[in-house]
Amino acid sequence: KVAWINPRHAEIDGIRTVKRLKDLDWVPELVVITAPAAIVPQVIRTAAERGVQSAIILTAHLGEGPGSLSAQVEAVARKHGLRILGPHCLGVIAPHARLNASIAAHFPQAGDLAL
Repeated sequence: KVAWINPRHAEIDGIRTVKRLKDLDWVPELVVITAPAAIVPQVIRTAAERGVQSAIILTAHLGEGPGSLSAQVEAVARKHGLRILGPHCLGVIAPHARLNASIAAHFPQAGDLAL
């Protein structure tokens, strides 16, 4: 299953959204986060508490070091066993699995390589 979550828009490109992760009646295996940096720790906390297994944080500017947004994300992820990729990364592209959870402009041809 795939779901779009957006608190401001009921629909994006013809796809219905839900306002919050808590509004889904199922638990995703993976969340891809593009939210503003200031709310990323809360999004991660909600995902972890719901039982999400993995998160890709595409958002940049979470800072580094003690007290930073990145440190807050890491603390929540460690506490709940949530696997994190990012922040500020390309994401994941696995053509063999038909997965493009990235900011890449184009989906590559299928093959043995995943990015």
